[in-house]
Amino acid sequence: MKGLTGGKLAVLAVVAVAVTIVATVLLNRPAPAAQLPDKLSVGMHTKDYAVSFRMDPLAPGRHTVEVKLGDHDGTPLPAEPKIDLTAYRSGDDTSKHTIAGTYLGEGRYQFDQVLISQPGAWFFELQVMEPGAPEPKQVKLDFEVPNR
Repeated sequence: MKGLTGGKLAVLAVVAVAVTIVATVLLNRPAPAAQLPDKLSVGMHTKDYAVSFRMDPLAPGRHTVEVKLGDHDGTPLPAEPKIDLTAYRSGDDTSKHTIAGTYLGEGRYQFDQVLISQPGAWFFELQVMEPGAPEPKQVKLDFEVPNR
């Protein structure tokens, strides 16, 4: 450190401290808040069906859930199956409730008064009973209701 006087060393020390403070602040500041989804809109394919779920808003309360059900290409099934939707919160059997779907045409169903009681991990489970089938087929969707 030849040629550095006491004043120059003091300036370097102040600069080093300032750089350390700035780096600490930048590295420890919280990440920007993630944009929480405001609605549920999910399409999926199972081994039996193409299914889409829609619920707006994605928040606790009573909701109308819309489901579209079709074959693998999304074409409505030729016979109108009976569909029930069971909604429940992960690990909470008291939240479990089943609602019969109202057929709207073209593979679309509506489920009214679906209760999402609180934020957390939830499941929608469809029981699809096609005419002439020996038992219903199941479609399950898991989703997260954010805590706002």
